Amino acid sequence: MTDRGLIDGGDAQLLIRAEPELTRRFELRTSGLDPEAAEVVRNRVIDLVEAWNSSSRATEIRQESEEDRGKGEGRIRVGLMGPADPADRGDLERQVRAIVAEETRGDRAASAACVCYGYLPAQELRVRPEESPWYDSAGVWQPELNGRPDWLIAVFLDVQGWNAAQLHVWDGSAISPPVPRNQVLLGLANGTSWPKEVWADNLCSGRVASVYQETTNPNFRRMLLDAPDCYDGVDTVVFRKPGLFGIWHEVCHFEPNDFWRAFGGTRCDFVWVKDF
Repeated sequence: MTDRGLIDGGDAQLLIRAEPELTRRFELRTSGLDPEAAEVVRNRVIDLVEAWNSSSRATEIRQESEEDRGKGEGRIRVGLMGPADPADRGDLERQVRAIVAEETRGDRAASAACVCYGYLPAQELRVRPEESPWYDSAGVWQPELNGRPDWLIAVFLDVQGWNAAQLHVWDGSAISPPVPRNQVLLGLANGTSWPKEVWADNLCSGRVASVYQETTNPNFRRMLLDAPDCYDGVDTVVFRKPGLFGIWHEVCHFEPNDFWRAFGGTRCDFVWVKDF
């Protein structure tokens, strides 16, 4: 059986595989900043959080945060998921606000800035442009060449090939109600006998929504996702299942920018068909 022949009812048109290496330990999103300031803030925040994680500068960062209290940076929105104990996270967030204020040099627009730093688990799925031809370079929907109403893709959820899904991608503007480019209607059906879940992650807020299948079920359960806007919306989705001894673990996630470029404005239905 070929990789594309994994799909019941015929070969898939396309194939998406997990990356051969594990993902980065974090993702960082900024908004409300000009590109130059955003890049500087990004690098400084990464250095700050990594220094905290090493524990070598935790006391120093906490002291710096105390000194920055009351300087008016509180309007700058910051969410740091995972890099610190919740009890200490406020100190880091205050320090990030001070970094943004410093790099924007008092620009009033900085008060609308948002910095989200979060850890995304497991292996990473990248969707390159050639793997998502349903949109052309101008973002216009392209019908499947064989006349199907949807695009059928084989998705290998881990590099080992233990988990795989079939993915049907539909033009969101052609369904009722329509799905605009800043939304995704995501469904999950289960072709295996083990429970499966797909949950949605916001880098500022963490887990915000999920669809779950307890056992074999050909009927899709769906969730409507909005593009990220600071604490609101969704950056990407994470695939999850129980493994050895029934212990749940994350299998993979889509790289956030790839996820919205490829699937914004679509209904994407996943059928989890292989589980080893």
